[in-house]
Amino acid sequence: MHGDGKQSRDFTYVENVCAAIYDAVDRKVHSQDPVNLAFGSNTSLMDLIRLMEVVLGVELKVDHQAARSGDVRASQSDGLRMKELFPEIEPMTLRTGLDRTIEWFRAEAGVS
Repeated sequence: MHGDGKQSRDFTYVENVCAAIYDAVDRKVHSQDPVNLAFGSNTSLMDLIRLMEVVLGVELKVDHQAARSGDVRASQSDGLRMKELFPEIEPMTLRTGLDRTIEWFRAEAGVS
């Protein structure tokens, strides 16, 4: 991990991103401005690692590296444009998205 792990992001589950793209194509939704496909959550990388440890049931070894020059400390959408353009798409909790992601990787790798 680059830096102290306190940098935070607004994680969005890939299924939500795909649903927004599909909906945009299907309903011909467009925007002159970029649209952040996020819902306004905020999770530090260390919190993400702790959650991954819970879901995986193992302690993860974190190798801390020097912070990267220009790395954004905190990134969070207000979610307003996402909700305006795609009102039917409900955000998935980080825990649920992580559970599904790990389940998928385990199925693909044949590991339990």
